Amino acid sequence: MDTTYGPLHMDASLWILYDIIIQFFRDTIESIILYGAESWTLTKSLEKELNGCYTRLLRAALNIKWKDHVTNENLYGAVPQVTDTTRKRRLKFADHCFT
Repeated sequence: MDTTYGPLHMDASLWILYDIIIQFFRDTIESIILYGAESWTLTKSLEKELNGCYTRLLRAALNIKWKDHVTNENLYGAVPQVTDTTRKRRLKFADHCFT
């Protein structure tokens, strides 16, 4: 029985593997990409470049090729975009500085 979970149609046995890959990606790759992001000034072009890099790395981690025609909405699923994470980190840092 196939059900939709994340970007792919997977059996229930693969759900746990998908969650592990996403959690590992967020814990390692995302933390490396966003090192020092609290002090960045995000322009529109930098946001676009950062989102594109993050999307390519996420596709590589999930082994999704461009030929598979998986949309970004399906790819991200419950994972927030990297620029949203950057904004939250900057606000948290600003709160730390001013309190």
